[in-house]
Amino acid sequence: TSTTTSTPQPQMDIIFEGELTKQGSGYKSWKRRIFKLRGDGQVSYANPQRPNVPLRVISNMVRVLPGADVRTKVAWPVKNIALCFALETPTRTFFVVSDSEENANVWMLYLVNSMLRFGDAAVQQALCEQLAGPTLAAAVANPQNVKAAGLPATLAGLQHSSYSLLSASARRAATKLNLQVEPVDAAPAPA
Repeated sequence: TSTTTSTPQPQMDIIFEGELTKQGSGYKSWKRRIFKLRGDGQVSYANPQRPNVPLRVISNMVRVLPGADVRTKVAWPVKNIALCFALETPTRTFFVVSDSEENANVWMLYLVNSMLRFGDAAVQQALCEQLAGPTLAAAVANPQNVKAAGLPATLAGLQHSSYSLLSASARRAATKLNLQVEPVDAAPAPA
């Protein structure tokens, strides 16, 4: 007889984590969950009683919306809309609530940063267009939020191809947020 041993998969670096209240997809009840933003740009959430067993991994994020910008009718469990935000993927929108406005803003900052780093050109362009608006820009551009998140003053790099597609207002927002523009996979110099 042979025995098969499984090698545990390495734990993905966790960039940011904390408890948020999330609306369920079926019954629309609100439950506390441990959210973790991973180093690969994906977000997982778990039951607080089993924080290391993800209930779901969210990938392909396309947009982060502050509660004030959510157009879907949501019965938020709090009166202060500044505690609320939504995380959109192509197939689902996740509605979440934080315990404080600062924590909600820090989460949005981390999520925007992650989407700028890992999103494709269309996601980057859409995010910068969104950052040209007042609500998300106010949340993520506040120096106190950047400091609270422990992030450098610049969020993440935009590819030249993404930057060239931006509207003038989005370019101004990218400049205001001090987003660095990085070259797109530059070809190596001939030897």
